[in-house]
Amino acid sequence: MEDLASDVLVIEHESVCPAGVVATVLERSGLDMHLFQPHLGQQLPEDLSGYEGMVVLGGGMGALDDADHPWLARVRRLLALATDRHLPTLGICLGAQLAALVLEGRMGRREEPSRGLQGITLTEAGQADAVLSALGSERPTVFHWHQDQIT
Repeated sequence: MEDLASDVLVIEHESVCPAGVVATVLERSGLDMHLFQPHLGQQLPEDLSGYEGMVVLGGGMGALDDADHPWLARVRRLLALATDRHLPTLGICLGAQLAALVLEGRMGRREEPSRGLQGITLTEAGQADAVLSALGSERPTVFHWHQDQIT
């Protein structure tokens, strides 16, 4: 029987936005999390060799705040590589914003920050998705806190 790779690259941008539940879900799924913390000076990998998935977590910085957070450019590069490889990738908050930029989307500043609990409705594809379906409802309530938006 062939060994299946189970290594997942996880990028943390701030200590206050840790892997938390993501780490628990990966462990329960039998996947090996490889946590990178560039905000603590840890270098990100040059490529995605050996990884079978990637998770890019949130953070308080903007998706283009490279001057204060120079690793963001490399994260966008890794997201582009993941897209090219069709690597399963999850972007949470800032991670989704970075992915949107890589996929030629645009970011804009909200007039007012958006914070709190909000109900969302999963599409049919969302309900069938292994990650989103784990929310346990077609209309889960999720927490959000952001001042930028994908436009």
